[in-house]
Amino acid sequence: MSDLLSAASVILTVSGILFGLWYADLRSVIAETIPKHLPDRKSIQGQIRSALLAKAIPLAAFSVLASLIFLPALISVVVDALSKAAHYRLGALALYDAGKCSFVLVSLMNIGLAIYSSILAYQLEQKRRKTKL
Repeated sequence: MSDLLSAASVILTVSGILFGLWYADLRSVIAETIPKHLPDRKSIQGQIRSALLAKAIPLAAFSVLASLIFLPALISVVVDALSKAAHYRLGALALYDAGKCSFVLVSLMNIGLAIYSSILAYQLEQKRRKTKL
């Protein structure tokens, strides 16, 4: 379990660093106002395209893939914990494993980051479509 926890932690660290580096840029492009006239939109279209292709899509893809890699192990750990809790009731606390709990926490953080980075990519894509109108 410690190897799995280490791998998940490293991937979360990489995802978190990329998210931290790119978040302000992505939010600023999302917050930009779209000019009313089509010829004035060239600048914002370039910013959106760059943010989508160079930051938002790679971050979302990396985060989603990282979450999917660990999903089977996460499900296994959670199902095992729930079955032990159902069988042993309070006695299951004696079987507590901090490594497995840490793995669940790191995996859930990966999933949360994947969801939020996907939402950012979706918002940028919606903005890109609005600039085309």
